[in-house]
Amino acid sequence: MALCGTEATLKACNATISEGQNQPYWIDISVPRGPSNSPPGIYTGTISITADQGNATIPVTLTVWNFELPAQPSEFSLWSLWPPAAGHTITTLAQALMRNKVMYGVAGDASSDVTNFGLNRSGLGGFYFIGIQCDGSYSNIPSTNQINKAVANFPASLELDLYVADELNGCPGAYTGLKSMGTNAHAANRSVKTIMTINTPDPNLYDEGDGRSAIDHWVLLDSVQQWPSLPFTSGGDLWSYTTCNTGFGNAPEWLVDYPPINERIQSGFLNWTQGATGILYYRSDAWTAGNTIGSWDNVDTTACGHGLGRPGDGIFLYPPGPIGSTESAPGIRLKAIRDGIQDYEYAQILKNLGQAAFVNSVIQPIATSWSNWTHDPNALEGARLQLGQQLHQLSPP
Repeated sequence: MALCGTEATLKACNATISEGQNQPYWIDISVPRGPSNSPPGIYTGTISITADQGNATIPVTLTVWNFELPAQPSEFSLWSLWPPAAGHTITTLAQALMRNKVMYGVAGDASSDVTNFGLNRSGLGGFYFIGIQCDGSYSNIPSTNQINKAVANFPASLELDLYVADELNGCPGAYTGLKSMGTNAHAANRSVKTIMTINTPDPNLYDEGDGRSAIDHWVLLDSVQQWPSLPFTSGGDLWSYTTCNTGFGNAPEWLVDYPPINERIQSGFLNWTQGATGILYYRSDAWTAGNTIGSWDNVDTTACGHGLGRPGDGIFLYPPGPIGSTESAPGIRLKAIRDGIQDYEYAQILKNLGQAAFVNSVIQPIATSWSNWTHDPNALEGARLQLGQQLHQLSPP
């Protein structure tokens, strides 16, 4: 898509800058996959700037290491539990997210998304909204046969999840429904995993009678700091998520008035050190003014309700209309999450190579716990550099 010479309201170039002002640009460099397409080495280039007061050339150096990240991330994710906002379809929303390594699978596109975007899991929320409530009521408890019909729409190798409930903290009235849902999902032709947000795993749901936990993915709110002791062996695995709740001090927060290291370290090195295998967020396109320039200029500060000022909650993409595109534009916070998921990948590859002790020696000092982590981007980048150099040395030429 042309950056200049377009009729779009917002353009990526020909900026007008007053004295004393800066105009930052975020530039992603795509490295083609495979050593034959991108041989390891040092590449150089330039960025040319043309201005009324003269021209400038900025040198750029890119080092391509002797390894590559897998197309499908090792870390799982579930994003955008809401339908897409005006301005795109469920397909374009999914693509905008998957380009940045967070997953939002669509049944009809799943096979191609595995190949083109690295889709590593998908949810069945498009078929059944479960919605188990604290008092035990629910919208739907699909039978195993119904789940099998939904499962048949996806590639056989794709991980599948069923989001069963939201933030059921201290809700014994919901146990029966949650256990029934777990039993039905686990008996499907392909075992579907249940997923639920909560403050901390509930021991009453660890065993539904067949030796498996009723909940497979415990998605825990980082800000309440009720993370279980590690290693977690009580059934299922751990994910992390964040909300409007800014917690009791130092937990990572994803609002626009926090530095983007908050997003990156949670989805990356903190998830790694805290034993989390996935990252969840409830929405990415809660735009203030639909597919218009108003959604770019006025970020919603009231999405959390109850008078809470939480600017940027639920907004990680910006609508395509003002930029003359058919796909939403990712914000810097989404890019930071992508970088975090790739940080996680460096650690995972090294662990697979028997380097877990080395990984922990590098990461633990800067990502010790949800309330004790570095706010220094240079320290985080330095850790990633150490992991990358180790991988480069271990990978075959």
